[in-house]
Amino acid sequence: MTDYRVTLIRSGYSAPVSTAAHFRGLTPIVLRRALERARTRLYEPYHAFEAEIPLDALSA
Repeated sequence: MTDYRVTLIRSGYSAPVSTAAHFRGLTPIVLRRALERARTRLYEPYHAFEAEIPLDALSA
């Protein structure tokens, strides 16, 4: 995934029980669950490729 934006539209906060660290810790969990519910597939980036091309398909 590249060039995506996540916007928090609603949250619960109860001072002094809730801290910024709680939100930082929950963000990856909530994002992962949202991506799973959307059936998004996450693959590792590829850095090398191999292609088999018939010689008659290439120009001189």
